[in-house]
Amino acid sequence: DKDFEKQNLFQAHSNPPAEVSSSMKHYQEHSLDRLYKGDDFMWALSPVQGDYILISFPQPIHISGYVFRSGNSKATGDKFYNTTVEVLPSHTTAEDKLLAASLTKSKHSDSSFIVIGEFNNGVAAGEIREALQPISALRLVVHSDSDVWALLSESQAYGRGVTSEYAPPSWPHSPAKA
Repeated sequence: DKDFEKQNLFQAHSNPPAEVSSSMKHYQEHSLDRLYKGDDFMWALSPVQGDYILISFPQPIHISGYVFRSGNSKATGDKFYNTTVEVLPSHTTAEDKLLAASLTKSKHSDSSFIVIGEFNNGVAAGEIREALQPISALRLVVHSDSDVWALLSESQAYGRGVTSEYAPPSWPHSPAKA
């Protein structure tokens, strides 16, 4: 059954409302928008340094964790490599941002984003500490050119207080603290 096979190629989630954008060109109908809505996977042509995926929330919200999984059973090598996960806290003062960064032992990126994680073996997963809340945006940033396409098969942002439908991921290991 074609539908059964397609479901194994990506993991759908009910994510909080957001505007999504990317600098990467997607292949056919395999877009970031369809991935975020839970309809498909995103398949991007070979990423280059500086490429990004941006998930912007209409209003700052509490996101306690995230899971981004690249590759799938049909395209096992099409993963994100040397790619970081970043958050944009809604804090308005530089003092708040510096305090948040020092409390989380995170690095600042550009444009007030703070690096909170990275892809390891095709997966980026973690918790977002309370000091960084609420969050205005999540961003994935590619730090080197890739020789292969990149397929994002799972995208999940979850948190307390968003709505009851957002729950932590159910997979064998707990996300790392970020």
